[in-house]
This record gives sequence, structure tokens and C-alpha cells, in this order.
Amino acid sequence: MLESRLLPEDPPSQEHYPPYLEEERQRKGLLRAPAGCLHLKTVLCLDEFQKAGANPSTFAPDVGKLLTSIELELQFRGLGTDRINTFKARVHACTLLLLQIYSGAEDPELWSARRVPAAPERQWSVEQRQVLDYIEQGIRVADAAEIQASNRILHVTGGPGTGKTEVVIAATRRALEDGCRILVAGPIGLLVAMYRQRLPADPNLTMETLHSAFQIVRQADEAYIPPGRLRNYDLIILDEVSQIDSPVWRKLQTALAELHPSPYIVLVGDFQQLQPIVGQPRLHQNLQEQILQGAVTCVRLRQHEAARSTDPAMLDFLNRARQSQPTRAELESFFRGRLWSTDLEEVVRSARTLERDGKDFTFLTVTNRGAAAINRARLQLQFPQAASELANNGGVPTDTEPVVLDPGMRLRLTYNVDKDRSFVNGQMGSIRLMLRRDIFVLASDQGTSILVHPICVKGQMFLPVAYGWATTIRRAQGATLGRVGLWFDRRVADRGYAYVGVSRAKLKADVFHLGQIRRTDWRAVGGENDPGEQSLPSVLSDSTGSDERRAYRRISGRSPDVNLRQGLDFLSDASSLCYSLSILGGDVASQSYSLKTFALVAADERWWRCAVHYVMLTSLAKSL
Repeated sequence: MLESRLLPEDPPSQEHYPPYLEEERQRKGLLRAPAGCLHLKTVLCLDEFQKAGANPSTFAPDVGKLLTSIELELQFRGLGTDRINTFKARVHACTLLLLQIYSGAEDPELWSARRVPAAPERQWSVEQRQVLDYIEQGIRVADAAEIQASNRILHVTGGPGTGKTEVVIAATRRALEDGCRILVAGPIGLLVAMYRQRLPADPNLTMETLHSAFQIVRQADEAYIPPGRLRNYDLIILDEVSQIDSPVWRKLQTALAELHPSPYIVLVGDFQQLQPIVGQPRLHQNLQEQILQGAVTCVRLRQHEAARSTDPAMLDFLNRARQSQPTRAELESFFRGRLWSTDLEEVVRSARTLERDGKDFTFLTVTNRGAAAINRARLQLQFPQAASELANNGGVPTDTEPVVLDPGMRLRLTYNVDKDRSFVNGQMGSIRLMLRRDIFVLASDQGTSILVHPICVKGQMFLPVAYGWATTIRRAQGATLGRVGLWFDRRVADRGYAYVGVSRAKLKADVFHLGQIRRTDWRAVGGENDPGEQSLPSVLSDSTGSDERRAYRRISGRSPDVNLRQGLDFLSDASSLCYSLSILGGDVASQSYSLKTFALVAADERWWRCAVHYVMLTSLAKSL
């Protein structure tokens, strides 16, 4: 085949084509390919891949014929079945997009690479200037002896809206201007996608997830791989380090210890937010030890006039909730006029009404079950036909529950598929254009268009999406949302949950609370030794008519096994377990469930804290 036929020119020049291929050449000029589809369009315009009997002057690609012709080559190149099937789905999706552009239904300009704006002039706080100075000094040290003697790790911390991300971006830009080679990494794909949108493309800049950058894989799959390319970097920035669990941190320690001479390393994160899911907060403990020994420099950013939120009441409340448990009076004052019931039909209707001004409303819950319930309620309200199809076992398979999709639906992506295209886990947006029942264009909250298609994992094809009107607080960590509705659907939420949830919004007026206020939901990280902290629900938060008691009574009408396991979804510590036993105790006793069995079920459900309080439960049994 002539090489000129494969050149992605738009339109191709006549000199590259012999006369007998004139129709093919003209076909390439019929449409403009968006970013990411240019080479595919070139191939699909070839005469060999047009549908049989199609008008040669039109664009009528036979994508099935193309995929059949290249599948064997993909296998020879060592691609596994999952990757090949995902690639096929991507090609089908791109072809559908090209056909929409050809018909005039889609504008290719919407897919043009977004120009990264120039860095704005900023008024840096004293602490932010310290961060910039430390990094500038660290990357300019060239003498090996001086590197050995100096601190090579900087910890940047501070509450939400203190400018951690902004100062990191500014430091990265300055380091690029100095010719440094930089790695910016984070624990989640959404964070990396944000940096890709805020920083210019540069051969000296790598932006990856921690697992990709440090080649961290599951122990069951592969042994740890030494990070050879990490030695090439002058500056390594790790963001949202509070989310790094102990097993990953141990591998990071090994990788960083191998780097001689050491690059300058910046660890960014607020440890007052959610703790790692797995293990103790080992990274935080190690950092504190190193800071006390003088081996790590720490800069704590503070609120200032250029901070993200310009709402003084919001900032005051965030600072209070970040450090310790707010009083009931403070909570009632903060949420005055924005307390909603837990009637989900009512709250989703109210949220939709507020969204008429263009600002999205996202409900944040403690459990997946709570988020799913709100999403079902919103689906029933706004898309009743889709809700009916789901109720009749219809829908497209996902990694959890099936979905039925329509334009305007709000979704959350659930897998890291392509960080360059922002097709990453946690990305939020609304469906802009349906191409097929399982292929669509997502308009992300950041203003980009994402072509979403099925993927294949372990032989299963599914769509990596979930409804996005509600999600869990843990999944929302690191995101900035429009309006937020907090629903503590499990009693006594883990430390830091409330603080992370409320800090997703910028304004006090944009934060709403579902159900009765409970101080026990507002426990701060590190507040275990606070004598004023309340850990047991009070009478004020546990009236006999409360929504939570009604929920428990609904549960207690089920079979004992479901009774126990469903009830445990509300629990996170011994006080909550005791409260549930006082309501479910009749069913427990009638079925001869011992408290020890109850505790073992709790442990099996990962509520291991409950098991260690067996002695407390035994004393409670006497009153049942």
C-alpha cells in the first residue's frame, strides 16, 4: 500500500494520490476528525474499508471488516483478550463519533485540545512563598555532598481552600522553565486528569497515578518492580498523600530510598481528611517522626485573601470542624434553613429545583447503599421510563448495577481507562450525546468531551459508569462540587467524613443536611483524646420518631440473617451497635443469636471495631 494513503492529511494533497484513487482522496476531505480519531478516520476512508455497494463519494466505513483484518496482528503483538476487546469497543465508539461529525450532528471543534491557560498573577501568602522558595532551592542543588546534607523532602499541608494545588502548579511551571524533569503523581486518576488540564504538555513533565508511576501492582499479580525511570526526575510531587494506604506507602518508601542522588520530593496532603481504607495511617506517622527529627521540612498553609472560598462563615466552620467536633449549637447554626428530611422523593425534587440556575447538586453519603437509593429516586423523578426499564431487568451491564442511559443524565466514571482523555475513575459529568445504548459523549464538569464506551475486564464486557447524582463521601474526596447534600446514612460516621463532605462546596449556602443533626457524625481525625468529644448519640439526635429508628424498624421486619447484616450497614463503632441491639434485640433473642455470634457477623462484615467491644455487648445483653 502506498504510504501516502495513510498520511493523516486533512484534506490530503492531490500530488500524493494517483488518479485512480481520486474518490478516496476526496472522501478524506468530507469530514474533519476530532483529536484522537485522525488516524482512524484516515484508515476508514480507504476504499478497502468501505461498505459493499456504498456510493464511493460518501463516507460509509465498514468497521467490522477493519477489525477483522487487524485482530490477528494484535494477538501477534502480545495483546491479551481484554485489551483487544476494549480496543474494539473504542474503535466502534470512534467510528460512531465520526459518522455523527460526517452527518453534521456533532462539531469536531468541541474535541479540539483545550489550550492550557497561562499562569495568572497571584498574591501568594507567606506560607505559599515558603513552599515556592523551598522547591526552587531544592531543585537547584547540584553538588552531591550538599544534596546528601540537605533535607530533600518537603511536606505541604493545610485545610481545603488554602491553595495547596495552586502553589504546586506554580512550582511545577517554574521548575519546567528551569529545565527540570518533573513527575506529578496522585492516588486517583481524577486528580491526575485535573493536573493534565492545568499544566502544559511538556516532554520534561510526567503526570501519572502512583500505581503507574511507581509500577505498583497487586502482590497476587506480580512482585514489586524497581522504579528505574524515577532516577531521571529532578522533582517528584505526590499529591493527596493522606489517601495512600500502608501497603502502597511501603512500596513508595522502597522506591524513593533507591534514588541516589535523591530528587527533591514534595508530599502534599491534609491528614485531617479521610484516613486510608487499608491499615493504619503509616505515612502520616512516619512523616511526623521525620519532621520531629528535622529530616523533613513541613509548611502548613493557612487561609488568606486569595483562598478558594470567599465565604467567611464557611471558612470559620471548616477550620472548626477540621480540628475538633463542633458543638450542637454550631451545627444547628451552620445548617439553619438548609435542613432537609430523609424523604428521598422530596429531597431529589428540591435538588432538581435548585439546579435550575445551572449549578449541580450532588448528594454525599456514607454508604454505597445510600447513594444508590438517592440515584434511584432521582432516576424515577426525572427519567421514569429508564427507571421502569431497570425495574423490568433491562439496562446495560456495569461493574455494579445495570444502567439505562439518556441525554442529560448525570454520571460518574468508575475505571481508569485513558488519563490523556480524562476517561478516569471519579470523573463526573452529564450525557451530551448518545451514539448507541452503551456508547455516549460525556460533558465533564471541567468542560471537556469524553467518549465513553464499554471495556473488558477479566473476560467481562461492561460500561464503567454509575449514576452520579449521589456518591459516597470517600469517592468525592479531592473534588470541588457545586451544591452538596450530606446524608449520614450510617450512624457515627468514620472520623473526617463530615469534614470532607462539607468542604467539597465553596459556600455555606450550598451545603444541605439530610435528617437529624448528630454530633457523633462530626468526629474529627485525631480527636480521640478530646475530652469534649461526644461519641454516643444523645436524646436530641435519637428521638423515637427519628428517620433512623424507622429505618431500623423496616430492617427488623426481615429474616434474622438479613436483619443482622442489613442493620450492620448503619454501624461503625460499639455505640452504634449497642443502639441497634436495643431495637433489634427482640429478633436476635427469638432466633437464639448470641451476642458473640452478632459480633462475629460484625467482624465478617468488616466492622471489626464492634467485635473488640464484646464485653460491652455482654453487659448490654442483660437488659434485652
